[in-house]
Amino acid sequence: DSTHPLFVRILDSVRGSPAPNVPVKLYKEAADGSWELLNSKQTNDNGELHELTSKEKFGSGLYKIELDTASYWKTLGLNPFHHHADV
Repeated sequence: DSTHPLFVRILDSVRGSPAPNVPVKLYKEAADGSWELLNSKQTNDNGELHELTSKEKFGSGLYKIELDTASYWKTLGLNPFHHHADV
């Protein structure tokens, strides 16, 4: 996708299906080493997220994506082992 250069797809390997409605946060490392929150959205019904950033805003640098796995597992009635996963 030329408009949205960053694409996230989350699969639930336990159930063998896409993971819908997972909160996702995009951070960029600041000059002082801290993480600046750029955007926060949720995956769609296919476990996909295309609109975290635009081509114009996605410059060089170090980025981090945080997946809120705890809220996903809790909606399924399960107790999460990890509360989030950073990529």
